[in-house]
Amino acid sequence: MNYRKHVIALLAALPLMVACSGDEGDDEEIASSSSSSSSSGNLCNLAILFLANPATACSQPSSGGGSTTPPPPASPPPPPPPTGGTISILGNAEFEPNDGTLNANPVQFATSNSKVGFYVDGAVSDADDADTFAFVRPRSREFRIQLCPPGEMICEMSAPIDTPTAYFEIVDGNGNVVVSSRDGQNMMVARIEAGISYYARVVAADTMGATVGYRFTLYERE
Repeated sequence: MNYRKHVIALLAALPLMVACSGDEGDDEEIASSSSSSSSSGNLCNLAILFLANPATACSQPSSGGGSTTPPPPASPPPPPPPTGGTISILGNAEFEPNDGTLNANPVQFATSNSKVGFYVDGAVSDADDADTFAFVRPRSREFRIQLCPPGEMICEMSAPIDTPTAYFEIVDGNGNVVVSSRDGQNMMVARIEAGISYYARVVAADTMGATVGYRFTLYERE
């Protein structure tokens, strides 16, 4: 079988070899046409390659080049950084019991390229009654923290709840108080670091036996 394959390959290559030998006898023709010489050289190379390995010769691309693989598509541009102006604040539910860090209500922030935050509507009654909310931020920012009357998104629209009635504090995962409005006003600014567990607590001070509703809001200042 191998002998027959070589004979077939030789017969197939004979026209190429004849064309190759015919170009070598005339120097004037070679000098007069560079394109004809280049074509004859390609035929010679192909005849030799055919005799060595017919399958490989048939699969070789022409010297003029073949199709090229297109470059991969460019990566999409990164999302734009947060921009100023617009604030997206997401409402969260408050449910009992949530008086400490072990049973704190997890809260979610709004998802947006603008400034983001969350709010919770709740109520405290007896002295030292507390509502606790847990959150983690993916980026470090300064936040405005406010304890407003029910229904008020931000306390700039109305006066915050008096601190003798109720106050808030932000505590980190180690129990350190980051900021507290107990001896100040229920409108403050604090820096929240990325990747750290924080707990926001709304604590009743002296409600005079009444149930006091509130809206606790925390949103990016930068």
